[in-house]
Amino acid sequence: MTWWADANARARGLSGHLLDEAAWRRVRLCSDVPTLCRELQRLGYPLEPGDAPRTAERALDRVRAARQAVLAQWLGSRVRCFRVHLEADDFRAVRALLRAAAGDVPAADPSNPVPPAAGLSDAMRTAAAAAGTPEDALAVLVDRGQSLAARALEEHRTLVESWPDLPPLIALEQALLRAFAGRALEGARHGGRELVRRVRRAIDVTNARAVLALGSDGGLPAGSAFVEGGEALTAELFADALGARDAEAARALLGAGLPRDLGAALADPELSSPRFERALLVRELASEHHAARQDPLGPAPVLAFLVRQQLEAHDLRGLLWARALGAPPDPERWT
Repeated sequence: MTWWADANARARGLSGHLLDEAAWRRVRLCSDVPTLCRELQRLGYPLEPGDAPRTAERALDRVRAARQAVLAQWLGSRVRCFRVHLEADDFRAVRALLRAAAGDVPAADPSNPVPPAAGLSDAMRTAAAAAGTPEDALAVLVDRGQSLAARALEEHRTLVESWPDLPPLIALEQALLRAFAGRALEGARHGGRELVRRVRRAIDVTNARAVLALGSDGGLPAGSAFVEGGEALTAELFADALGARDAEAARALLGAGLPRDLGAALADPELSSPRFERALLVRELASEHHAARQDPLGPAPVLAFLVRQQLEAHDLRGLLWARALGAPPDPERWT
């Protein structure tokens, strides 16, 4: 049996650094980006009033990554149980490096820098950014011992054997996604059935998101876009939804096959990617709070902190860009 009491205590302590209701009301009342940065600076974030929204975003990312590093150090070997949360930054950073190497985004483009990630050292980033192709960038990371990249290389070989006509960057990104999901599921098995269930649900969400993003004209074979390991969203349902006549029909198919709360998020008539992401995080946080009340010695308090931090990051990013685009202050709701 895995023991969580010490990690839960650390997670509750870290939760005290997140914004409370009064702080949220103050930041939502900020009328522009400089005022918002100044208020967040007073709340302990390393921002300056002159920061651009993208600069402020990255500063917030660094704070979030630092908190996660503290929790990871406390978890010790149990850190593998939470890969679905704690390796998400690694996934995004490796993907950004691959895209930069493909020329989609210049490696030094300040509008889309590689996000901070515990699993990528500065030396890894520098070497991968200098690679000539995405394949070279991945190989550099593998040579330097980046564990997610090593798994992605294995997945890539399998993927291109089955679908040799996939565009090279898409094949690499899909291999990376499969590697991330596989490592998350394997790690969760060390923490028990409930952690495995949570990762399976996250994989279902990933597949639902892929359907929404790709649509029937996405041009990818369903089998190459589907990530194994989910619970409710089967390969057959995924293929049917991906081949649906329009987005509304795809959402209806997904909603009928997924758990009720996920179906409710998909049924939003004003569904957009940010709204969908936020709805999922809100539902996940409520679920973890309920689980923590039912089993305070289980892993739910750690998960509640990680989800709450993701939700805070999501809302602060949205608020930054809303103010940058001139949206007016709203003390109750802005998104």
